[in-house]
Amino acid sequence: MEPAVFLPALNASLNGAATILLVAALFAVKNGKLKLHRALMVGAVIVSLGFLAGYLTYHLGFDLTKRYEGPHRWAYLYLLLLPHTILAATLLPLVPLTLWGAWRGQKQDKELKSPQLRENFSFHRRMAKWTFPIWLYVSVTGVLIYLLLYQIYP
Repeated sequence: MEPAVFLPALNASLNGAATILLVAALFAVKNGKLKLHRALMVGAVIVSLGFLAGYLTYHLGFDLTKRYEGPHRWAYLYLLLLPHTILAATLLPLVPLTLWGAWRGQKQDKELKSPQLRENFSFHRRMAKWTFPIWLYVSVTGVLIYLLLYQIYP
């Protein structure tokens, strides 16, 4: 099968997987399961990097950008695609900065048991309050964009 045929579905699947991993990681950290949170976030980063590789391959390698042909084109462009694209671009620095904060905190507390845990992770927590909702929005809207372009209005 030609890559141009399966890459959009693969990319949407990776976005969906990122969504599930992000939500699970949020529940894990809220319940104090920090090692599980870390593992889920590593998974979210891996599937998001896979998405980025597939996205760049599809759009730069095949130049097959598909246009939305359904009703309410302006709503699709300005209410869905434009915010999705702008916020996706902001993730390029936000995710590495947030991960760096976690790595720096973990370096100080390898077992994640120190009473100073919150202080060690303060930068990570501040960054995650911005990064998480943006990342979640981008991953969910990525799936919606795929559905509109390839399933609902092919």
